[in-house]
Amino acid sequence: LFYQIKTLGKSRFSFVGFLFTGGWMLYRKMYKLGTVITVIMAAILLTEIYLGIVYNSFLTGAINEIYDIIYELGLLSSGEVSSALSEYFKGLSTEHFIVLTGYYLLGIGETVLQFVCGFCANRWYYKHCMKKISHIKNTSASKESANSELQTKGGVNTAIAISLFVAYMAIQFLPGLLI
Repeated sequence: LFYQIKTLGKSRFSFVGFLFTGGWMLYRKMYKLGTVITVIMAAILLTEIYLGIVYNSFLTGAINEIYDIIYELGLLSSGEVSSALSEYFKGLSTEHFIVLTGYYLLGIGETVLQFVCGFCANRWYYKHCMKKISHIKNTSASKESANSELQTKGGVNTAIAISLFVAYMAIQFLPGLLI
């Protein structure tokens, strides 16, 4: 893949980067970008969980109502669906409108970030590796010390992958156990 990026300037979609976003980057020792993306994804996830707990009955009812409107009128009658949805949203309080819109926007934001990571992860990793290798080669006293440092600094961070998995599971399932 690195050869393809270097020679053709083309990369391919990273399914792992798509699924695990910042966690995959931290696993690959891209700590700065991985931390930023992991914090963003955690904030989105925690906000979705908070809204899901605090506004559970409202969101469940609202989502069911929206799906009922779409399926009753059919997807082909988009004008009727739009006017029925418009009427539904007009009937919501400001708080409920913000909660419902925010809940959907969080999901969209999460998906967009996942696709950005999926499309860019391999290229980001390539650039990260080339920068690290270049730095090590330029600052090492000899070829042997450079190779030794490359062996030490290369590889992946398995401990962080396991830690993130445990933290994700706790965040995802703990609120359900506490309720």
